[in-house]
Amino acid sequence: MRFPPEAKLEFVGRLGGDWRELADLLGIPAAEQRQFTAEHPGKEGRGIWNWLEVREELERLPDALAKVRPDLVPLFTDPPPAPEEASVRWEGSPYPGLEWFRPCHAPIFFGRDREVDQLEAALRGEGRLVAVTGASGAGKSSLVAAGLIPRLEQESGPAGFRWIRFTPGGMGGGEEDRGADPFLAFAAALCGELKDRGLDPSEVREQLRSAQPLDGLLRPGKPPATGSAGFLVFIDQFEELFTAVAEVHRTPFVYLLRRLARAPGLRTVLTLRADFYPQCLAIPPLVELLRTCEFPLAPPDAVALMQMITRPAVEAGLCFEPDTLPGRILRDTGAEPGALALMAYALSVLHEDCRASGTRLTEVAYDAFGGVSGAIARKAEEAFAALGIEAQAALGAVFKELVDVDPERGIPTRKRAPRSRFAGSAAALELIDTFAKHRLLVGNEDGGHAAVVDVAHEALLVHWPRLRDWIAARFDDFRQLRQFRLEAAEWARLGGLESHRWPHERLFLMQGVLDRLDPELSELERDFLRPEAERLLAEIDRPETPHARRAWIGERLAVIGDPRPGIGLDENGLPEFCWLPVPPGEITLEGKGSRNQRRFKVAAFEISKYPVTWRQYAAFVEAADGFGNPGWWAGLARREDGPVMRRWDLPNHPAINVCWFDVVAFCRWLSQRSGREVRLPTEWEWQQAATSGNPTFSYPWGTNWDEARANTYLSNVNRTVAVGLYPQGASPVGAFDMSGNVAEWCLNKYGDPGRIEPGGEERRVVRGGAWGSHRDDVSTACRRHVRPAGRGGFLGFRVVTVTPDRK
Repeated sequence: MRFPPEAKLEFVGRLGGDWRELADLLGIPAAEQRQFTAEHPGKEGRGIWNWLEVREELERLPDALAKVRPDLVPLFTDPPPAPEEASVRWEGSPYPGLEWFRPCHAPIFFGRDREVDQLEAALRGEGRLVAVTGASGAGKSSLVAAGLIPRLEQESGPAGFRWIRFTPGGMGGGEEDRGADPFLAFAAALCGELKDRGLDPSEVREQLRSAQPLDGLLRPGKPPATGSAGFLVFIDQFEELFTAVAEVHRTPFVYLLRRLARAPGLRTVLTLRADFYPQCLAIPPLVELLRTCEFPLAPPDAVALMQMITRPAVEAGLCFEPDTLPGRILRDTGAEPGALALMAYALSVLHEDCRASGTRLTEVAYDAFGGVSGAIARKAEEAFAALGIEAQAALGAVFKELVDVDPERGIPTRKRAPRSRFAGSAAALELIDTFAKHRLLVGNEDGGHAAVVDVAHEALLVHWPRLRDWIAARFDDFRQLRQFRLEAAEWARLGGLESHRWPHERLFLMQGVLDRLDPELSELERDFLRPEAERLLAEIDRPETPHARRAWIGERLAVIGDPRPGIGLDENGLPEFCWLPVPPGEITLEGKGSRNQRRFKVAAFEISKYPVTWRQYAAFVEAADGFGNPGWWAGLARREDGPVMRRWDLPNHPAINVCWFDVVAFCRWLSQRSGREVRLPTEWEWQQAATSGNPTFSYPWGTNWDEARANTYLSNVNRTVAVGLYPQGASPVGAFDMSGNVAEWCLNKYGDPGRIEPGGEERRVVRGGAWGSHRDDVSTACRRHVRPAGRGGFLGFRVVTVTPDRK
């Protein structure tokens, strides 16, 4: 690449102390940088220039300077006319903004001379079809319309060159099409250009759909002149074939494209967004065409961008004040996807705001609207205001997928998201498409050729007040989401160890973040989010879990919230039980005296799955009409020392230190409050629930003793544990803790089991044994007795009910 001869001298003279940063950016080794200083002290830029020139890499210099010293980039562009030679050749704004350049804009279209030359060469070669592909906002339409077409007109002359432009989705089809008709759009464009022939669009449409030769339709009876470009068909925004055209027309239109490529005297240029390339690959004849005709358009480099900034101003007789302003605009624009369109809009705003100042484009005005980023904010608010109410409400749903944060720098950053993520929301797609139309969002193709959505410029995240405030209110949420994803990945890398999972407290906070952001989570991340309570409950299902661990799990569940039904209160604040049906049967009570060996028939009833917990019993103690209400104590000997001496009183642990009178009063209170009879079980009902009437069941789980199935003396815990921590010890009807943990009060008297009246001081039966009991004391047949006024750290209870149809 050759640069103006004076460029080297001025570059070396003006670079100064920035040479080292430039050298590092260009990848020049440190040893060679030291040599520059030794050979050219104070003029190290000469060493950089020579280093690039020897390697034939001078073309890298302008782009590198754009990041270090953008004010030096104009040295490598064609110099504008001298002031005395300059004249106003363009009236009005020389910056069309986000509008694409049309042929009439050719005098102010700069920075793409090389690409225009290459495109013209490709079109005049053997191929009659060229497909210009590039990212959204790369300037594809402008390259053809303001670069190629004026060039062909100039070289061929008006009489030797004609052209038409249309978009595939430009004309709607019939009701049966459910989409646009590209043949009708093509026909309408032809009839507009060839209006002297009086063509009818409907007839032309049918000719295009048929197999008739096209050259006669477009150039009847006259071959193109030598050197003429003939007739050019410009199909702009070819991606509309997939977004707007009825599916029934797509493949036939591709076959028409193939006929255009073979027609003598015709040339065809189409523009295609690169993110729609995967859809093209699904149509085999289109693949064949694109294989030989693709013209990829890269974003403009720093030299081209500087020409786009400065040369239109010269054509309009404008100047920048100060003359360093173009370099600042170049630096502010950067090289992000979509940057060309955003720079163009900022320039159009600058011109509009400076109209009153005559021919000067001032830095004061540029600062007033915030430069490139300020122009973005203005356009973003205009685009947002044009949305419907539902699409405006989708702002968060869209940008939560497109925003990430840099916690170290404390700034938001952009991220890409597949377009398919928004497929279920018409409002979100409306916002995306509207913002893409205004070049605020861009579509690209990912490595796997999937359509993705991206923010055109990160300035949108920090300089559009509406979005900036939305992000600020959720910045900590984004930070936590980022941290969560990093830790989930690390957890998986380390083998998914349970010890590396988050505890409930962190998961609880994270759930709030997820509720607000509603991000799409991977399967790994969903696994990492598994609630701690769920994990702990799964652990107690494993028979090998030791007693001490089970005790700890119960205490931990009490702290974080035990989610199991049947251990707490219902929505009315009353004890809630899981009622288990118990079948009818016949039970023989065992005992040392013959008078205790009696048989009892058992009617069907229901029993609570767990012993009554502290949380449930506390509802009675704390209720205004509960423990202190004398009505519940009729015929009972109420103790004068208060309701209870609380011990090991975690809410999911069994209520203990309750006497028989206490629990009868509890049952009376609950029966009245719930509207159903609730009482203590008789001991034959208790035994029926423990064995389901099977006399071989010495324990709720079967015949043989197993110390791992109950909290007893052998567990060495030496206290109560939360109810239900031994599912392997459940009875046949599903009742937990019927052996061990707490001994349970029964309704009847011990000496005369058939008597259940409430009064008197005769001892009452307790069953099941407790945490300090030996194996014989926790058997299903073992009968023990306690004075009805007795309390202790081993005494608890469970309740039964009889539904109306079982009475």
